[in-house]
Amino acid sequence: MPFNRSKPARTGQSISLHPFAYLTLAPLLLLASELHAADNPQSALAAQADISPLIVQPKEQSSPDQVSDFARSFMDEREMASASPFHRSSSHSTGLSAKQSREKLDALKNKADQGDKDAQAELAWRYHQGDQVPQNREKARALLTETANNGGAPAQYLLGWIYRYGRGVEVDDAVAFGWFQKAADQKLSQAQAELALMYEYGRGTERNYEWALHWYQRAADQRSALARNNLGRMYQRGIGVPQNDVEAANWYRLAANQGYALAQYNLGWAYHKGQGVRQDDTEAVNWFRKAAEQGLASSQMKLGWMYDNGRGVEQDYQQAIKWYWRSADQGNAVALNNLGVMYEQGNDVARDYKEAVRLFRLAVDQGYALALSNLGGMYRDGKGVERDDQQAVALFRQSADKGEAAGQRKLAWMYKTGRGVVQDYTEAAKWYRKAAEQGDASAQRALGNLYHEGKGVPQSDIEAVKFYRLAAEQKNSNAQNWMGWFYRGGKGVEQDYTEAAKWYRKAADQGDADAQGSIGQLHANGWGVKQDYTEAAKWYRKAAEQGDSWAQRALGNLYHEGKGVPQSDIEAVKWYRKAAEQDDANAQYWLATFYRQGAGVSQDYEQAIKWYRKAASQQYSAAQMWLGTLNRDGKGVKQSYQKAMEWYRLAADQGGAWSQGAVGRLYARGQGVKQNYNKAMEWYRLAADQGDSWAQGAIGRLYAGGKGVKQDYTEAAKWYRLAADQGDSWAQNALGYLYRKGRGVLRDYKEAVRLYRLAAAQNMASAQRRLGYMYAEGKGVKQNYVEAAKWYRKAAEQGDEDAQDRLGRLYEQGKGVEQSYTEAAKWYRLAADQGDDWAQKSLGDLYTQGKGVEQSYAQAARLYRLAAAQGNKGAATALEKLQVRGLITVQE
Repeated sequence: MPFNRSKPARTGQSISLHPFAYLTLAPLLLLASELHAADNPQSALAAQADISPLIVQPKEQSSPDQVSDFARSFMDEREMASASPFHRSSSHSTGLSAKQSREKLDALKNKADQGDKDAQAELAWRYHQGDQVPQNREKARALLTETANNGGAPAQYLLGWIYRYGRGVEVDDAVAFGWFQKAADQKLSQAQAELALMYEYGRGTERNYEWALHWYQRAADQRSALARNNLGRMYQRGIGVPQNDVEAANWYRLAANQGYALAQYNLGWAYHKGQGVRQDDTEAVNWFRKAAEQGLASSQMKLGWMYDNGRGVEQDYQQAIKWYWRSADQGNAVALNNLGVMYEQGNDVARDYKEAVRLFRLAVDQGYALALSNLGGMYRDGKGVERDDQQAVALFRQSADKGEAAGQRKLAWMYKTGRGVVQDYTEAAKWYRKAAEQGDASAQRALGNLYHEGKGVPQSDIEAVKFYRLAAEQKNSNAQNWMGWFYRGGKGVEQDYTEAAKWYRKAADQGDADAQGSIGQLHANGWGVKQDYTEAAKWYRKAAEQGDSWAQRALGNLYHEGKGVPQSDIEAVKWYRKAAEQDDANAQYWLATFYRQGAGVSQDYEQAIKWYRKAASQQYSAAQMWLGTLNRDGKGVKQSYQKAMEWYRLAADQGGAWSQGAVGRLYARGQGVKQNYNKAMEWYRLAADQGDSWAQGAIGRLYAGGKGVKQDYTEAAKWYRLAADQGDSWAQNALGYLYRKGRGVLRDYKEAVRLYRLAAAQNMASAQRRLGYMYAEGKGVKQNYVEAAKWYRKAAEQGDEDAQDRLGRLYEQGKGVEQSYTEAAKWYRLAADQGDDWAQKSLGDLYTQGKGVEQSYAQAARLYRLAAAQGNKGAATALEKLQVRGLITVQE
């Protein structure tokens, strides 16, 4: 079961000393109240800095990693400051019977009466503590003073301790210093260590590091664990000695091996940070555990933090909660705060916002700045309390004013969003800066955002990059992603795809989906990295599986194109659908296109229209254009030129050149609107000015036909040429025709052939037929019926009736092909069925003559009549001859 309780249980273990522990171990350093101001832990970096109101922001947990060195060195000593230099010698604590305890007390009194100074000191301390004797601190002090004046070193030390820490008397550092000096001169290590402390901090005397080191060293030589620990601290900070982490760690180890809890904690810290020793969190946990099991609250808190974060041990929230509670039971504000976070987030404990609020408040009662920030977050989010933005702002401000980076950052967010205060980007920038200057990565990133957007600060991508870089170097994945973006675009820095790839990869390796998509894009394009579609697909997939719609669509593209993955329209549809369901307009467009084409799914125009509409509602012009086309053609909807015009206009108004051309075409044809060539020309020009080749060709057609403008082949040729130069096959074919006819240009058969060939290569049937004609006639090329037949066949196979007729003629005449009336009849028939009057007449001739077909005057007459009805005079004459010869009746 998860470790859980509604109220803190009092399980803490205080540190106590044996009656004669003063001979080897100093009592406590400074009173808690005197060092309270020194304990100013900095907040752990936020998991997420700038949040939207709809996103739950993780509360910050405290870690000694973020606590100042000065505060850390004393936080545990403060916990011990109220302890006695003696552990009360009672029958309960020693296991002696009441009779044995009385006998022991009587023996102590006898020895004291006989002038034994150690016995007098211990008896005095019993009166001071009320241990088996009525408590009488005046009597205790009098006895200690008498013994001390007689040279009793233990009494001198204890008397100094009483005055130093104000136990039954007013604190008097000068008096304490005097007594500690006397006991120290008698080589009492505990007094030497206390005297060193007074020199170090200038208590009862002027500060003097040289004398502090002198007395610490003398006490350490006598194996004083306290002195050894404090020597380690002086080396760690470089106080009175050159800073030396190795030397510090050596002194901490000596004291730690003596079982001194604070030194064990400090040695654990050295291993955790790799200061003076090889970094080793496993070894750090070992030492933290030793101190924690002795009841050292800060070490219990730190051990909990190691379990909480999986440092040196497997992550184990139950163990974290256990040790946090042990520390919290002793009133450790950091542990209370961290427990609040555990309950707020529900980490292996039932989520309980009210309990989180209670714990944050307990930490706040101690003035803990980070807890103020977290409590403010509960009011901001309405968790465990009624939502109250004003109260949240007040708590954030208190935290910020205490210098807490998390509070400063959260206060900045309130100003940025206008929550609980009037929106003020300048004020937001001010508080973000304060947090950023303390190294808060999330605030650095947020300040970078403000510089990039020019909100509250002058817009400056150079400044933005500066703050993004600071955050990125602290492994803030969002800032790393931004660094990649700036290097890729050359914003605030010189464009450098290699550098962009470096930062994107750092963020991607931390699981940032946007960065994963971006590194995939770099691989797909070979920007800053080797082009590798397989690698691109790998990164797209990582982002896509996190729900990133852009990456899902990009992965769909790779499956559609078969790049880096096996080609699969089914897989493409799968990923397009995932992105489309997240309202990615581009994916919606492609999913609709696959339904329209029946690729990867069964063809379904209704589904196509559904997804085109979704994309179109996001102003996706290509989707609007296709909706116009489907309405124009009546696919998936009732055919409607008016609806088609509405959709085309939406896309055209966004500047879509194809749709502008489509609007022009509807005006030119009078479909959905009254026919208007002038309007058609206006829309064609809009599209043509964007380089749309189809619209350029359409303008050429209007000039060639004199529709809406005066007929002008020169203008027509100009516009055809613009489109032809872009590879537009229709324009190439049309311009070729003008060169062949010499309209608007000088007649030039070779240029006509060149243009026909370009269009024919794009499989344009009319250009293939015309190219065949040029070969058949020997215009612009040497006459060549074989080539003529080749090109006629290409056009004929596409259903070009004129090409079919001409190919039939070549078979009938045996030009470029082996003569075959059967083949001739076949091609004539195809053209005749399409209404070609010359093919009808020619096929009628074959029926009259019985060539390639069974002779049938009736079939011949039928075909002649069809051709004659179209004005074919040859067919009319042939029909008349059949009648004159009596081969058919008039009725036939």
